[in-house]
Amino acid sequence: MSNFYFHFYRKILAKDGGLLNRTRLRILFACIITFIALTAILTVNYLFSTRNFLLYRIVFFFLVFVSALCLFLSNKPWRYAAHFFLSSVTMLIWTNVLLVRQSLYVINIQYCLLVIASGYYILGSRDGLRYSVAAIIPVLGDIIMNDFLKFSIPSRLVNLNYTGYGITVCMNFFLILYIHNLFFKSLTKFKKREALSIRNLELAVVHSKEQALAKTNFLNTMSHEIRTPLNAIVGMSNLLLSGAQLTEQKEDLKVLNFSAQNLMATVNDIIDFNNLDNGKVLLDSKPFNLFTIVSNVCGTFKEEATQKALSFHCIIDERLTDVVVS
Repeated sequence: MSNFYFHFYRKILAKDGGLLNRTRLRILFACIITFIALTAILTVNYLFSTRNFLLYRIVFFFLVFVSALCLFLSNKPWRYAAHFFLSSVTMLIWTNVLLVRQSLYVINIQYCLLVIASGYYILGSRDGLRYSVAAIIPVLGDIIMNDFLKFSIPSRLVNLNYTGYGITVCMNFFLILYIHNLFFKSLTKFKKREALSIRNLELAVVHSKEQALAKTNFLNTMSHEIRTPLNAIVGMSNLLLSGAQLTEQKEDLKVLNFSAQNLMATVNDIIDFNNLDNGKVLLDSKPFNLFTIVSNVCGTFKEEATQKALSFHCIIDERLTDVVVS
């Protein structure tokens, strides 16, 4: 049976990969198991010592905590089991105050500490506050009535079993220590993971900057290398255009010169893009002739269209011949 429960317990922990939620599940499981063991021991103790209302009450709470464990191991959200468990412990405090003749200050305060710690660690601040208030009210009321008002609650008819009292105090102290130790061990582990993640992130940032710098240097180097033959092409095309040439060659030379200058502008844009991080880019506004730009672009694709037996014509309004755009 224990292997069966622990199998489902490990399965539940495997469902939730978050460190914080796994810690909450461990705390909840430890609380439920401890209270099942405590109520089982008290049941045996009361069975052989004082067969009074305490026996029936502890059997009832034993069944309640077993139900909480079944709920925890079921497919229901684990928060349901947490609410069920904390409500049960709060009810245990109220029954101690209302039914047991002797004042159980130590045990009730221990239960309050368990409810406060479990409520805040497992469910968070809002629900933790609710359960804490519900657990503290009967304890404070018991202290005020007994120590200040000297008033005895009429429903207190059951005498305390001191063997059960000692067992309960010891197991409660053990559980309180375990809960806080588990939570702060998980908190330390979380801080270590956070520090490791920050270091890995810093290394990744440094690595990405190195890669970006290497890419920028490569593009700058290649751009400067490409500019050298391009300057020669532009220069030679300018020389050919300034010299004597046939009429059919002049248009081709203009297209060649335009394409070379356009490629040079693209290379310069790459260099400017790489200089963006250094803040060295300056915008340059130059006027251009719209007719010349359109004619050269059309001339660039004219030869390719001819090779593919496509009819390609560029018709420009003569009124745009001398239009300069700035």
